[in-house]
Parts: sequence; structure tokens; C-alpha cells
Amino acid sequence: MQQRTKLLAEYAVLPMAYGLKEGVAELEQRYGVARGYIAKYLLPSALSDARGAAPLSHQTDKRRSRIFDAAIDEFMVDKGLEWDGDFSWQEMATAVNTQFELPSGVPSADGVRRHCIIIGWTDTKQKVLPTEIC
Repeated sequence: MQQRTKLLAEYAVLPMAYGLKEGVAELEQRYGVARGYIAKYLLPSALSDARGAAPLSHQTDKRRSRIFDAAIDEFMVDKGLEWDGDFSWQEMATAVNTQFELPSGVPSADGVRRHCIIIGWTDTKQKVLPTEIC
């Protein structure tokens, strides 16, 4: 852990040129880590929040959602059973947002719907409305 802290500190003071850090490869070589280690592993873990998620984890990477983890999936299953399957995607998104204290609007109703369909939920509407009798 101490080596990672030193590596991160040295990375922070590297000079910038054209928006990129100079000397990153040499720094990684000096510390005996793989090329790309700082950008791929060290920086995301150093910037993570208390849940272990990277900042702005509600944004997507290559169109794949990164906000949903096992705890949120379990919560949504429990909430869906509690509501006996009678809920809107917006209600589920609001419940997730409230339970996990996420930024406002995260996740969106459409994000919840897409994620739930990917993990095998069914997107159906089965409401029977009475007709007017004249």
C-alpha cells in the first residue's frame, strides 16, 4: 500500500505536455509495474468512493451500465417482490436512488429498464381496465 501511495504521489508531480503526463512509462518501469498500470488500475482505485465504485460510475463505458452491482440487483429483486411486480421503472429508479443515496436522477428509469431486461426480467404491462357500460 505504501508503494502505491508513493507511485501515485510521483505520478501527480509529473510534467504535462499537450494534455498528457510525460514520463509515465519510465515511472511504471522504475516501480516494476506493468505498462498502463497507473491509468488502468491505480487511478480508478485511488478515486473510488466508499462503495468502491469509480466516480461518475453512473456514466456508461461502451454503452454498458456501470452503476448496477450485486447489492443494487438484490435490492431491486426484493423491492419488486414487495411490490408484487406492480411498479413502473421510474418507481424502481427512485427507490434505488433513495436507498443507495446516489446523485439525483441516477439511475434513470430507462437505465433501470434496460439493465433489468439484460439480467432477465420481463418488460410487460398486464393491467385490465373496465370498459364503460352504456
